[in-house]
This record gives sequence, structure tokens and C-alpha cells, in this order.
Amino acid sequence: MMTPELKSSIVRLATESNVKYKNLNIRRLISNMDKNFREITKTYNDLSDIASREDDLILGISWILDNYYKIEEEYSKLKVSSTKKDKLILGILTNTIFKGYPQIYHIATDLIENTKGNFDENTIIDTLKTYQNIKVLSIAEIWIFSTMLIFAIMDKINEVSTEILKAQENKLKVTSMHSEDPETVLNNLKKEFEYNPTLSPIYIEALYKN
Repeated sequence: MMTPELKSSIVRLATESNVKYKNLNIRRLISNMDKNFREITKTYNDLSDIASREDDLILGISWILDNYYKIEEEYSKLKVSSTKKDKLILGILTNTIFKGYPQIYHIATDLIENTKGNFDENTIIDTLKTYQNIKVLSIAEIWIFSTMLIFAIMDKINEVSTEILKAQENKLKVTSMHSEDPETVLNNLKKEFEYNPTLSPIYIEALYKN
């Protein structure tokens, strides 16, 4: 189901964006995907190492560890199939922070951001219909939307998994203070505040419990 927030965001996107139709430069999106997958793999390896040593893991880690093989599978399939789509004529944005990217990619990222990845086929249909009430998409853009969605999902998975790793590392950092004397703990906290004035909720929670 399309939420009011998603609808408002899609309407704004369609109203404010300017596009020029030309050949898709798929290499830019593939390069971004390669970077995301490398970083996801590194995060997966780091989390696997932590999980092998620690029992107290934060929410989200098990999902990454259990589903990495699916991410790898989608990456491999898209790496092969996307190279065949370089000659497509798509609407390329000439403004906004997504300048140079296809408008259909921006729609995909907007969908993911506003639903936090919790969407179904009906949400996708409603999103595209809402956009086309203001700006009509080509058949090629509709056809390639599923590919753009995977590109955008890879980007989001990388972002979220990096945040999860950082949160787990913060939790372990606080837990390691438990065996230290009070003066050492205070000195470590002072250094942490100087380095990172805005502490994560996970860090604060672990600190409180310890």
C-alpha cells in the first residue's frame, strides 16, 4: 500500500526533476554496484568474525549473515544481465542530486527510502502510476525498473549493514570497559566523546547496562 509520505515524495520528484532522453550509461551504475558489493562483503566477513566470538549480537546481524548468499547471487546475475542494457534510451536527470542518473533509478531509491524496503507489487504499481500522472515514463523505463530497484536495494543494504557493524563495534567497545578500573573507563569515555560527540543509541544503552 502506498503511504501518504511516499506519494508526496514521488509527486515532488516528478514535479521538480528535469530529464533528457539519451543512451543509458549503465557502467556508472555497475561501478556503484561493484563498490557496494565489495563493501557488503567486507562487512559480512567482519560480522562473521564477531559472531564466531560473541553471543551478544545486535538485531540485524543474523539477517546479513543468513542472506549474504542471496545478495551475492543477485549481484552475479545483475552483473551479467545489465551489460546488455547499455543501449537503452532513458530519461537522464539534468538536475537534483541524482543528476546524470536515470529518473527511473531515482524513483527506485525514493521507493526504498520511503518504505524502508517494506513494499510489494501493488506499492510499485501505485508508485509508477503516481509518477506518470505528472511525467510519463517510456516503455523502456518501465521495463528496466526491476533492474534499477536491485541497484538501489544493493545501495541500501550496504548503508544499513555498515551502520549495523558500527553499532556492534560500539557495543563491544563498551563491554570491554567492564573489566577496567573506573579511572580508565572515564578516560576512555572522555576520548570517545572528543572523537565522536554524538554517541549512538547502542553505545549509550550498552554503557548504561555496564
